[in-house]
Amino acid sequence: MTRNAIVGMLLREMAEEMPIVLRALPDDRLWSAIVAGLLADEDVDTLAERIAELQITAAGAADWREVYGALQDMVNETAIGPWSPTTAMESVRAAY
Repeated sequence: MTRNAIVGMLLREMAEEMPIVLRALPDDRLWSAIVAGLLADEDVDTLAERIAELQITAAGAADWREVYGALQDMVNETAIGPWSPTTAMESVRAAY
């Protein structure tokens, strides 16, 4: 199973089983950045640098770092074997 498929499966499952998690973060731009970070397998600090300009503020919002860390752990536990961007692109090319 490719990393893209794992992330997609995880997000679909969350949308069906735990929709409150999807509403816990204040901004769709943050969710987009988190999904991109999961696909690229970025660590939290790298993602934090990339999204620093988003200036997301919301009272009582979930800490995105905790959410991202939990999602990254779930994706990495599901992954079978090492992931590489080259392998992912080969999978995409094979599909088309």
